[in-house]
Amino acid sequence: MFAYSTHIQTLLRGHKYALFSFRSSMRWQLRKSVGEIWGRGQEM
Repeated sequence: MFAYSTHIQTLLRGHKYALFSFRSSMRWQLRKSVGEIWGRGQEM
């Protein structure tokens, strides 16, 4: 049972890290797309 709970803790920690990296990559994608739209508006 103890090993099982530590395994769950490791999974949760990995999930938190995955969520954090996912959010940061989403923010980067958003900034990139906004920059592209802004660049197109400047060209016109």
